[in-house]
Amino acid sequence: MVLGIYALQKIFEEKTYEKIRGGILESFASLFGTNVKLYIYPSLRTGSNELFTLADFEKELPANLRALFRYLMDNNKLENVQNVNVSNLNIISDNVLAMIRKGEPGWEKFVPSKVEDAIKENGLFDYPMRKSLPEKIEMKV
Repeated sequence: MVLGIYALQKIFEEKTYEKIRGGILESFASLFGTNVKLYIYPSLRTGSNELFTLADFEKELPANLRALFRYLMDNNKLENVQNVNVSNLNIISDNVLAMIRKGEPGWEKFVPSKVEDAIKENGLFDYPMRKSLPEKIEMKV
């Protein structure tokens, strides 16, 4: 699975698992127990052009979660996506999705043309589909 690094941050937030009996360990066992690997897409740090990668992520983890992270790295469960197009990292998918849902113009420049076509043709992500008017049927008497 491909996942953005900020989404990985949310996965590592222990408060997410407070209501689960086994906490973060139970959840991670479910996620990674079936031959799953996460390819982590880097991001730009807020307000800079500096990349935020798994190495940076590890340094910023609370001490009690570093061993869990190291286990996932050492067992090939997490990997940086390589050769990313840095010019695309300013695109925030949640913002593009909100634009599509609100019917705001301009979202098209943030997605490939094939994706744009699919969204428009199939009304994906709540894109307002143009309803075609029914053809007039002439009745002969």
